[in-house]
Amino acid sequence: MIGNRLRRRFARTPGGGVAPSTADEEAAQIQRRYQQWRSLQPRGRSEWPPPGDDIFGADVGVPEIPAAALNGQAVIAGVQHHGALIVRGLLAEDAAAGLRGDIDRVLDLVAARNAGQQSAHPAAQEDVAWRRELADPATGELVGPTWRAENAMFSGEASVVDSPHVAVKAIALFQDAGISALAGEYLGEPPAVSLEKWTMRRVPPTTNTSWHQDGFLLGAHIRSLNLWIALSDCGVDASGLDIVGKRINRIVETGTAGAYFHWDVGTDVVARELGDSAVLSPVFRPGDAVFFDQFLLHRTGVRDGLTKDRYALETWFFAPSHFPADYHGVMV
Repeated sequence: MIGNRLRRRFARTPGGGVAPSTADEEAAQIQRRYQQWRSLQPRGRSEWPPPGDDIFGADVGVPEIPAAALNGQAVIAGVQHHGALIVRGLLAEDAAAGLRGDIDRVLDLVAARNAGQQSAHPAAQEDVAWRRELADPATGELVGPTWRAENAMFSGEASVVDSPHVAVKAIALFQDAGISALAGEYLGEPPAVSLEKWTMRRVPPTTNTSWHQDGFLLGAHIRSLNLWIALSDCGVDASGLDIVGKRINRIVETGTAGAYFHWDVGTDVVARELGDSAVLSPVFRPGDAVFFDQFLLHRTGVRDGLTKDRYALETWFFAPSHFPADYHGVMV
């Protein structure tokens, strides 16, 4: 039910130009949603994790369902009992192609600005709609300057919050398709996304990779639901995801042999967590999606022989009552 509405809504999303007045209103909408998050006094649900039976059964690894079967109980069962839930065909392939174009436009614009160049796009005067970094409406100061400085080393990605046109389209999608309501049902309160963890990605086949849990940096105490949507073919010619297909309820040891950063997980720890199981490396079509939370042990699935970029949209929904420290939210 949710999946069908999601496919229809994205299929209607245009990818054309943006009038200056519309661009200003879209940027103002994101600022208002930031103010709503900042002024919120949330009350979290008394029960956590969200209660729900394992409808898939203990003999199932990471369950897969078609988009038409997506509902709250499926998400709870998949994430809380199996570590993740794969949803096939959540997004129509032509809609995924439109988002790939959006990502190319945003990331090419970021690269051009970083190099001190003008945009090569024929509608360069509209670029402000595609790249306008979130500023505090009360002071005009840039939101999250420390994170921005630290994140500058990661090419091939950009925050959706800093692209008002894409952000407004995605929020409308989430609301119209029932995804915001689904995240709210799971989290037990109206969800927020964040500047730091709402990301459009174009990952080259030569990228580095290492195992990690997002909870090492986000915090084990947060309440989250991540929606990762493949926007291109992933897992054959382009990188996919490698997943430890089991539920883990803690942050595992980091920084041992094979870890790329100090927050990453070494191969010895991964082997211990896997036990007799094998690494799960799903092949995704454009529009396929995965739900998981901050405890999933995973990595970008890079290996020899890849030739294409991998496109994805990653949206971390957070419960405002248990939000990551020093992150900056936007209500959705």
